[in-house]
This record gives sequence, structure tokens and C-alpha cells, in this order.
Amino acid sequence: MKSYTQKFPLAKIGLFALPLIACTVTMGMFFPSLKVEGYGSFIIALEFVENPEQINQLLSLLNADAIKAIDTGHYIDFVFMLVYCGMLFFFWKENFTVRGAQTLRFGYLLVACAFLGDVMENIQLLNITSLFGGSGDYQPNLERLQIFTWVKWEAIAIVFAGISTVLFTRGIYSKVFGGLFMVPFLLSLSAFNGEPQQVAWFTTSIFLAFTLLTVYCVSYKPSNT
Repeated sequence: MKSYTQKFPLAKIGLFALPLIACTVTMGMFFPSLKVEGYGSFIIALEFVENPEQINQLLSLLNADAIKAIDTGHYIDFVFMLVYCGMLFFFWKENFTVRGAQTLRFGYLLVACAFLGDVMENIQLLNITSLFGGSGDYQPNLERLQIFTWVKWEAIAIVFAGISTVLFTRGIYSKVFGGLFMVPFLLSLSAFNGEPQQVAWFTTSIFLAFTLLTVYCVSYKPSNT
């Protein structure tokens, strides 16, 4: 194992993929498998709702037990966000230390924004599901949800774009990954209009970026990449 990590210095960071997969599978057991037109994923559609009517339309597709299951999935998501933010934090620390304290702090700030945005997003979603079927007003939670959802997703996209800048200074293997890690940020620019298909492409690119980051961590060798 020691000789492997000496040859592949980022391999330990790639191990974050194991709890990421575990959390993803577990959340999938609780989140609805329903497909929503444009968005695909029910949860992504719920995160990007634009008005109370859309909330009622989505949640009315579910029974009470399914809504409780969504809440359970969001509680698991609190663990998930710790894991993916930890992966981004340690990758940034390992690769950007040579660029100085300011660059390090910038990356740490972005990861913190992603984490806090995700925490606050989940809180709004839990509040919204608790209001469904009652006489409460979604609007305050909805307004906060729209802010924190974009803070989370955009912060992650910027982190990957930042990672690209260091990979572009390496060999062709790293440059290929660097180009791919720019894609989420570029797609986020078109997703700001809220069009469901654009949002779906953007969020899917983030998930794929984490997969690629894992591949890069376990395969990167300074000697020839």
C-alpha cells in the first residue's frame, strides 16, 4: 500500500469515493425514483422549484410515507455533504499549497460555501415538506432555497474550474481532466435561466466530475502525467 501511494500520491483522496458511493446508494433507497420532465431526477426538480405551485405539484405525487422517506434521505445527505466537501478540501490542499496562502484560502472558502449552502438548502427542503398539506406559507423557505441551492452548486462548479487551472500546468493526461473539469462551470452559465434541461445537464456534470476526480486521484502519477 505504501509503495502504491508513493507512486500515486493522490490515491488516498480517491478513497473518499467509498463513503460517497455508500451515501449515494443509501439516499437512493429513500428518495423517489420518479422522473420529472426536463429535470429527470425528482430531487433535483425539488431543489430547483421556482414557485409554491411547483412544490405542491411535485409533493402531491407522493404519499405521506414517501415524503417522510425524502426527509430521511435529506438527513443522510448531511453526511454526504461532509464527505464530498472533505474530498474537495483535501484535493485542493494537496495540489494548491505551492500556490500560496491566498489561493489555499480561496479554495477553502469555496468548499465552505458549498457545505453551508448544502446545509441551508436541506433545512429549507425539510421545512417545505413539513408545510405540505397544511396552511403554512412556502414562500420564505422557497426564497431561501433558491439562494442556497445555487450557492451550493455554483461553488462546487467553481472549485472544479479552479482544479482545472493546476491540471493545465501538467502533462497531457492531466490537461484532459482539466478540460473536463471546466465543463460544470460552463454549463452553469446556461443553467442560470432555470430551464429544466439546462439545469439537468449542469447537475449531472457535477456528479460526473466527482467520478472523474476519483479516477484522477487513483491514476495520477507525477512522473508521466
